[in-house]
Amino acid sequence: MAQGRVDKVRSVYDHWREGDFRTTFELFDRNVVFVMPPELPDSGTYLGTDAVADYTRRFLEPWTHLTIDAEDLVGEGDTVLASVVQRGAGDASGAATEIRYFQLWSFRGDKVIRLETSATAATRSRPRVSVDAARAVAGASVEGRGTAGPWSNDCDECVISGPTSG
Repeated sequence: MAQGRVDKVRSVYDHWREGDFRTTFELFDRNVVFVMPPELPDSGTYLGTDAVADYTRRFLEPWTHLTIDAEDLVGEGDTVLASVVQRGAGDASGAATEIRYFQLWSFRGDKVIRLETSATAATRSRPRVSVDAARAVAGASVEGRGTAGPWSNDCDECVISGPTSG
């Protein structure tokens, strides 16, 4: 089942990589929760497909060109973790930008019920994903802290500390 979810998320990023952001909504549950953390622009929690559509329109507005691509996807249980690169050119300046972040897609059945974006691969509100899965996506060392928390089978918070060598 996890591979089927990975394939669905990969299909979304295939469209986003081409600048087509219209294809996501049929995958979302009508009560989907979309979370943007405080460290990113337009932070907040958006409930339902209408709110997510409004957010998306506002998000796309200042760009003349924007793509979002998944560099890696790891599925485990009801979740898919994506390591993402976003590239765009701003409307006002025309300056090219590139940022990297993570997105965690949570499913119930074949619908996305939660999509959470993070500048790092760790927040306390996320469902469990193993340390090995986080390492695989991040290509980085992952250190666990605490016991029995999100992002690992044995930590409250896993911290991505940088790319691993070789």
